[in-house]
Amino acid sequence: MTSAPITWSSASKHPAEALKAILDVVRALGGGADLGEVLSRALDGLMDVFPQAERGFIVMAEDDGSFPLAAYRRRQGHTSAPTLSRTIQDRVLRKGEAVLIKDITVDKILGDEGSLVSTIRSAICVPLRSHDCKTIGMVQLDRLGDSDHFQEQDLDLLAALALPIGMVVVNDRLLKEQASWAAAREIQRALLPRVQPQIPGYTFWECYRPAQVVGGDLYDYIPVEEAGSSSNGMQRWAVTLGDVAGKGMPAALVMAGICPEVRHLVRARVTPVDVLSQVNRHVYDHGVAGRFVTLVITMIDSRTHELTIATAGHPHVLIRRAGGLVEEIGGLVEEIGCDGTGLPLGVSRDATYRATLVPLQPGDVVVLFSDGVTDAMDQKGQCFGLDRLRINLAEAPTGVAGVGESILAAVRDHFAGRSQFDDITIVCFGRDPS
Repeated sequence: MTSAPITWSSASKHPAEALKAILDVVRALGGGADLGEVLSRALDGLMDVFPQAERGFIVMAEDDGSFPLAAYRRRQGHTSAPTLSRTIQDRVLRKGEAVLIKDITVDKILGDEGSLVSTIRSAICVPLRSHDCKTIGMVQLDRLGDSDHFQEQDLDLLAALALPIGMVVVNDRLLKEQASWAAAREIQRALLPRVQPQIPGYTFWECYRPAQVVGGDLYDYIPVEEAGSSSNGMQRWAVTLGDVAGKGMPAALVMAGICPEVRHLVRARVTPVDVLSQVNRHVYDHGVAGRFVTLVITMIDSRTHELTIATAGHPHVLIRRAGGLVEEIGGLVEEIGCDGTGLPLGVSRDATYRATLVPLQPGDVVVLFSDGVTDAMDQKGQCFGLDRLRINLAEAPTGVAGVGESILAAVRDHFAGRSQFDDITIVCFGRDPS
């Protein structure tokens, strides 16, 4: 529609009174009240701006395709419910058009006008838009009487007043979304371990960097409860790292459901292989379609200094051996998991898993990581890659913390100047040098 200069229809207020009414509409949008209350006050103001309007309502456009009523006002003496024409709904809410019905007995713009003849005679309807011009709702003012019908300048004015109303709706949604993200972040923080395992002769280091406020990665340190052991004297600890397909809130919710189950089974002395099998069946039966999960479980036995590794589709565990030479990359860095890797959780209910047992010598460093490390891309679109990770691990300073910080710095340098694409989680642990 081509906008014309704003004038006042014969039914409108005197310009000075109308200007005051417009300012009242804008003022009604301020404050921290509930959105429904704010929109109801805005409708009160609109009814003052357009005295010929006998009813007014605001409808929201939800992501699920529904159009719930957000606010409704009517003049005293009118008891009829708001009328949402199917054609108006299509033109305003789906196509983002503004619609003027001067006189429904004359206009032929509606394909379903017959259903409205007994209700409205004239109406103006405009979309509410977000900052990116997405239609998020609509405002409709209508009249049942035979005179004082709406004109083009009324439609122009309502379209102008719909702009601040749309911004209020957008801001309310953003505030609610931020509150949801904040709550999710706190829940996820509660799922992360608060302290590192206290195992004599072992050191731990971890890094958790979600691409968004929350992520689909999660790591954990879980003590294995055994008869006669105290929380400070656990001889076996599980170190886990998981990654849900995707990122953000949906992935975080899936991981939040898996983490407690893994923790419960490990504490109950279920073997890593059986933990993966049981959790896999749970994800398959109750998971979200397309949200597959990779998970690696490593079990440290501080008595024998052996590490049990079981993997469900997760990147292989890397171990830097203390006795190797930097020049001999293949002998210095071992990739563990070739014989123990199964399908990601949730792919097949009957997936089977196996475990690998490896010894840990003084000075050895174990590295668990999510694919956000190897998939990190630079400005040219090149991934960090497993080969670069292996080389960095081989050349990193001695000590668990030195290894972890070196890997993290290398990944950050690689994607410097480009936003982080995926969640990045790294867990390093190992035996202290003799």
